[in-house]
Amino acid sequence: MDTVTELYETEKQLTETFARYARLSRELAKQGIPADSSYQTHERQGALIRALPEPDRRFAASLLEDLTGLNAAIRRGTEHPSEPYADLIGKALASSPDMLPADLRIACQGTEGAYSQSAAECLFTRPSIFFCNTFEGVFRAVDQGLCQYGVLPIENSTAGSVSTVYDLMMTYRFSIVQSCRLKINHALLAKPGVRLSDIREVYSHPQALEQCSDLLQSMGVRACPTRNTAVAAQQVAGSERTDIAALASADCARLYGLQILQDAAQNAGNNHTRFICISKEPQILPGADRTAITLTLPHRPGTLFRLLSVVNAFGVSLEKLESRPLPDRDFEFRFYFDLKVPVYDPALPQLLGMMESSCDSFRYLGTYREYV
Repeated sequence: MDTVTELYETEKQLTETFARYARLSRELAKQGIPADSSYQTHERQGALIRALPEPDRRFAASLLEDLTGLNAAIRRGTEHPSEPYADLIGKALASSPDMLPADLRIACQGTEGAYSQSAAECLFTRPSIFFCNTFEGVFRAVDQGLCQYGVLPIENSTAGSVSTVYDLMMTYRFSIVQSCRLKINHALLAKPGVRLSDIREVYSHPQALEQCSDLLQSMGVRACPTRNTAVAAQQVAGSERTDIAALASADCARLYGLQILQDAAQNAGNNHTRFICISKEPQILPGADRTAITLTLPHRPGTLFRLLSVVNAFGVSLEKLESRPLPDRDFEFRFYFDLKVPVYDPALPQLLGMMESSCDSFRYLGTYREYV
């Protein structure tokens, strides 16, 4: 037998051996026989590794760690069926409308002309916009029932994630209903008669300032953060100064009587922001194919890798993985996942149940559809 054929034959044997390993794991779980303690596992696997030649030991240790993680996942899949999430998703589908109604009260951060307003108008027909001063105000308006839905920016294609929104996700209970990607085109706005050379300070939201950093640097101006791009335009319009400008949408020029000094002021032409629409109660609309979850893991080497291995084993695409530091722990993180899987796929509730059993904490944030 040549070396290549022998290698392929060995792969076949490994696959058959793993199938037997998985079957035995399920049988032990069904019989209620507990798995070995971590100490017993470590001792048993250590003896196996020490029997191997030195060059192979490191890779064998990695293989056995993966097997241990898969064994735990297989047992959890047997011991913890997927009914809780199947039931939750089923109820949300049954109680949700086929499409979001028109004429709803929608909470957005900022003031008239804000990009969140544009996103709300993309997601809803004739929305009644309730403007809040802060992102937390949007969560509060939905939580307290002042608005049926809230629209919030979650990430930008050039400036990255909106960290404040991610942090607020852990404070409020909500469900993501749908999302959209909005093309962002920042314009440099000033009062009529002001020239580009007159500008000394530019006002806008911190992310907009970052997205237009090349222009600001070339102008040699001072960047001044504000709560919102539309608020910045409003401030410039109401000021008596003639040496300030705002970065905001071109619509804000019309709304606040400003002139456009420079259009498309952002560094990158392909500048998009993702917005999520949230509700207080779980809702899942037809066609939903993206699931958001947040979780924390035991602070041990390999825990994230093994969780990702389970996701991969289900053939589910990981669309996004974001980490945020835990405020009360040093160098530990909370993870945010977006999984691409149709809501009607029976693998979804099973995967959620298995992932939850691997985590210190786990929250299902909703299953939704994203409009581009």
